[in-house]
Amino acid sequence: PGHGTNIITGVAVGMKSTVVPCLMVSFAVISSYHLGRTSGMGSGRNAGLFGTAVATMGMLSSAVYVLAMNNYGPIADNAGGIAEMSNQPEHVRDATDKL
Repeated sequence: PGHGTNIITGVAVGMKSTVVPCLMVSFAVISSYHLGRTSGMGSGRNAGLFGTAVATMGMLSSAVYVLAMNNYGPIADNAGGIAEMSNQPEHVRDATDKL
């Protein structure tokens, strides 16, 4: 076993880790299409596409929260570092730590 085997093994493990999320999203899209099509809201493919669109918006609605929280942490940490390096009083650093 050499370097090529290690690379192939790593790629295989990476592909295995994405199987379950891909299957779950695929199931959600197919079932939302079916539910939209059988809802009686429209006729033909339009109702199914509407169900898919509603499900997609539901899945993406949490993306804003996740992105905001991921971006807020480093900004608050930088504020604490700036307060410490600029020799601010201790109460300033305490306030930035609470963020």
